Amino acid sequence: DEVIIKGDGLPTYHFAHICDDHLMKTTLVVRGEEWLPSLPKHYQMFDMMGWEKPKYLHTSAIGKLDEETGGRRKLSKRKDPESAVSYYHEHGIPHEVVKLYLATLINTNFEEYYTKEKEAKLLDFKFDFKKMSTSIALFDLDKLMNISKIYFSRMKAEDVYNETLVYADEFDKEFADILRKYKDKSIALLNIEREVKKPRKDIGAYPDVKEVNYYMFNEYFDNMSDEELYKDIDFEARKYDKEVLTKYASEIFNPNDDKDAWFEGMKKLAEECGYAGETKLYKENPENYKGHVGDVCEQIRAAVTSKTRTPDLYELLNILGKDEVAKRIDRFVKFMK
Repeated sequence: DEVIIKGDGLPTYHFAHICDDHLMKTTLVVRGEEWLPSLPKHYQMFDMMGWEKPKYLHTSAIGKLDEETGGRRKLSKRKDPESAVSYYHEHGIPHEVVKLYLATLINTNFEEYYTKEKEAKLLDFKFDFKKMSTSIALFDLDKLMNISKIYFSRMKAEDVYNETLVYADEFDKEFADILRKYKDKSIALLNIEREVKKPRKDIGAYPDVKEVNYYMFNEYFDNMSDEELYKDIDFEARKYDKEVLTKYASEIFNPNDDKDAWFEGMKKLAEECGYAGETKLYKENPENYKGHVGDVCEQIRAAVTSKTRTPDLYELLNILGKDEVAKRIDRFVKFMK
């Protein structure tokens, strides 16, 4: 016989849940597949009580690859920190992203829908029980972060700023103070390559706002040693031209130029320093030039940001301003020596 009341007088789950669901008029029960073997018992109890049975849906477990065995195991709240909601809060991943990722585990076609539909909303998607996986769903943190980057890329710059500030107030007070000090600058920085057909996807969590943009704040940039600041610059692989850098800072850069005028200035600088003003000219006769206008831009990018890859250079230069650009180029040139 099935035990429905334990020795201490407390009911077992089997008995308690049918009473609970009956009294709450529950019509659908969604629970893990581990309860599937108990379903006949629960059906029998409902029948014996003379109550209408709810519908039951049993979902596959969420699991991960076991590093020791190489097999699949259920996600453990004791072994796996990512099984706790607090993990995402502490790592700066919005709760909405976690829900979006879980939706990809529920229906195999949700990820495609969310990736393609720019205005995709979780509640607009029609979930289908038939598209639920019947085997254990592997929890993939990399895929979650990919969903998160798409989510952040669709946010307004001001919303990213405000939410990052809330996170930083709790976990990075120094950065919170910097964000408040440079509110307009921070929002302008976050807005670069955002409201375009293919927005940038370099932010997947609130700490990334600092990680990918720290060089734009003097509180970080100025307090780093030259060796630390330029550690990612390969001076042997690329020749950095002192004439290009100093001439740009002193003669060419005009923060009042629009983007077309700015690029014309870059081409002029390239030609005056022995580079091709057009990439195709360089490709036709590479022996005639030191490089092309793109190489000139990359040298200025490295000197001003200490990075070889950044968002739109024109926008960054305008946010920094003429004096700051000149100061950073001077520091870079001195380090080159």
